[in-house]
Amino acid sequence: MAKRVSPELQTDRPTHVTDFFATDVDKVKFYDDQMTDNIVTAILTLGSEIWTNRRRTLVLERLLEEKGVTRDMIESYMPSDEDVAEWRTERDRFVTALMNPLMREASLPPTTDWQDED
Repeated sequence: MAKRVSPELQTDRPTHVTDFFATDVDKVKFYDDQMTDNIVTAILTLGSEIWTNRRRTLVLERLLEEKGVTRDMIESYMPSDEDVAEWRTERDRFVTALMNPLMREASLPPTTDWQDED
């Protein structure tokens, strides 16, 4: 089992920070067919969303177990009207993130020089 690190502990793990620079990455076209590009982008977006949520769920399940929240308690939970409204908003954000790549119109080849040369 992996060792969990307390948030209070400091780490000497290296980090990397860079200045942001604008690109036309949403206009890149990797495949001859635009829809293939859009579908691949949507699938990658979906995969990243699923993994992010799965990892978060694993953390939550572990914490809940440690605090005494049982599976039966989770399965019998009834959301409030506020919960339903909040979850609907989050669902709509998810659908937008998934479907937007299907609508893009890429035109730049992947070999484009991303930074202006001075």
